Amino acid sequence: MDGDKVDIDNIGMTKINGNVSPDQTPIDELPGMTTSETYYGTVVRSQSRMIKVNFADNVSSTVKDGLMKAAESQEVVNFTFTTTEKGQFTIASVNDELMMVERGTEKAIFKPSIVSDETQANKFVDNIEVVCRWINALDLQNSSSIITKNSYSLKLFTSENNSYDTVKFKPVAKQEAINELYYKFADNTWKKPAILLKIKNTSGMRLYLLCRIPSHELRDYRGSCSPKQCLNQVRRNGLS
Repeated sequence: MDGDKVDIDNIGMTKINGNVSPDQTPIDELPGMTTSETYYGTVVRSQSRMIKVNFADNVSSTVKDGLMKAAESQEVVNFTFTTTEKGQFTIASVNDELMMVERGTEKAIFKPSIVSDETQANKFVDNIEVVCRWINALDLQNSSSIITKNSYSLKLFTSENNSYDTVKFKPVAKQEAINELYYKFADNTWKKPAILLKIKNTSGMRLYLLCRIPSHELRDYRGSCSPKQCLNQVRRNGLS
């Protein structure tokens, strides 16, 4: 975001001085930098811009200390734990498992888990960082894009029984408020929501679809498929 610092390898610290977009980000030039060279850097997000995550009263001090130590060792850049104020998200303990919920709700953002050692704490913190990274990615804007909401149409479907059987899918009425697609506890286990997204190109020009999903979790409505198979499915339905 505008104002965030950027640590350029072997050059020094600069800052972002304009709107961040997917393909370019303006920064203040530093002595020694030239347009003919490629530089690598790391965004140093200021504390005020990091997503705040607090702890519920039922989280033990031992678990709190373990998570905060894990966050410090991993040098997370998208969120910060707070013990003095309410955060956008809350870490709560339910049936000996930790879960991350949006403030004021009891719906798990990702699969709850037991956190009793350093390895489990690191994994839980990594999940928080992934969620907050995607939330911060919403700040990205492409000022030169000619694509509008009229360029495509979306239809979202969900299945309450964690199944990819199309017969059991039902449409989501309000796609702008997808607040029911959370892990649900049923039959003594946490079940992740199954979703189906239909995209139609209405622009008259070629559009490309990017799915940022780990390949081992990539599925279409018929079950497991490889990234190449899913891309072919997209092409057959005229979605590319």
